[in-house]
Amino acid sequence: METYESLIALWRSGTMASAANRLRITPSAISKRIALLEEEVGYKLIEPRGRKVELTPAGVRLVERLAPLLAEMKSLLSDGSDDETTRGEAQLKIGVTDSVIASWGPLFLASITRKVRGIKLEIHAHRSPVIAERVLSGEFVGGLCAGAESRLSGLRSISLRSEPMVLIPSGLKKLSIGRQAEIEVISIESHALTWSGLRGKLRELQESGGPSIKVRSEVESFAAVVQLAKAGFGHGLAPIGIATALGVPSSTLVSLKSVSREVSWIARASTLGRSSLSEFFRVLEEEGRQIQHASK
Repeated sequence: METYESLIALWRSGTMASAANRLRITPSAISKRIALLEEEVGYKLIEPRGRKVELTPAGVRLVERLAPLLAEMKSLLSDGSDDETTRGEAQLKIGVTDSVIASWGPLFLASITRKVRGIKLEIHAHRSPVIAERVLSGEFVGGLCAGAESRLSGLRSISLRSEPMVLIPSGLKKLSIGRQAEIEVISIESHALTWSGLRGKLRELQESGGPSIKVRSEVESFAAVVQLAKAGFGHGLAPIGIATALGVPSSTLVSLKSVSREVSWIARASTLGRSSLSEFFRVLEEEGRQIQHASK
């Protein structure tokens, strides 16, 4: 078990030092464990690449098979406690997508923790693809992700909110949009999970006589989209939560009718089935319905 965990930690971190820090052991211990595993399987699992260490193709294939199995084993053994307790509380390590943690996410999660006794959340902010990978591997119990439903191989989801997408006018100047107008915008990168459902909704908007939204430039976060639009670099396309959290007056925002991004709670099927977490998931869905109703 330890040798497998060391290989997976190295795969995620890229250096012996980072992997050792993740497992709280020494780099030499990581190296020795992987050497033992290579001897056991009979082929090379890692190779140096400058200052980093990369897994060989065979090593990657092994990790892809091992990670879900180890996650499932931990799930069965821990029965929902995530193997850590603090003063009698179950400590749940979760991931939250950047734009949600920077807007309505913290209040949403705080409301859940007030209603569910015996849990403590350890929250990590990441992009949705990273969260999905860490939930699948068992590192996170679950996560709040945007637009992830179409790419959830091995995971289950609970839909929590359809968050409206809005236009932030360049320089916060008044923006009037005529029917079938073409609007160039700054937005999140095209490979972001948000776009998995957003493209179809923007196409439907255009086909119904609304504006045609064209992405002129891409940046790495919705917070950057909003700040660039505020500074006058161009119109921005972003979720309403991050726009208002960063001080854009609601009177300035331009609604795009039914264009929204889906925000879901993702977890392994075995995690959703844990009796010890049933109350947490019940309240999670209840709070999701309330926030969805309030946004209408």
